[in-house]
Amino acid sequence: MKSTVIISAQYKENYGAHDWDGIGACPQHWKNKGGFQFTLPVDSDHLMYGEANCIEVFEQMLLEESNDYEAFEYIDHQIQWSVPTKLDEAKFEKLIKKSFAKHFA
Repeated sequence: MKSTVIISAQYKENYGAHDWDGIGACPQHWKNKGGFQFTLPVDSDHLMYGEANCIEVFEQMLLEESNDYEAFEYIDHQIQWSVPTKLDEAKFEKLIKKSFAKHFA
C-alpha cells in the first residue's frame, strides 16, 4: 500500500554564492534558514521493514536536490496515513477575534 511520507529537512542557503562569478569553486558560507518539507509516495512496507534503508535513500535524494546555492539536510520523516481534515477558516477568524478581544479588553 502506498502512503505519503513527509520528509522534514533543514533548509540552508549558501551566502558565499551571492557574489560568486561562476568561475572556479563556489565559496562556501552556509546558513540555516528554517525548515522545509518534501512529500513522497512510498510503499509503506519499505518503511515498516526497512526504515534505515529508507532514511539512507531520503538523505541521498535531498543531497541530489541540493546545489551550490541551497542545501537540504534530512531531519526526520513521518508517514501520512490519511489526508488531514481541513478546519473551517471562517470559524477560526471568528474565534481568534473573540480571543483577542477577551485578552486585550
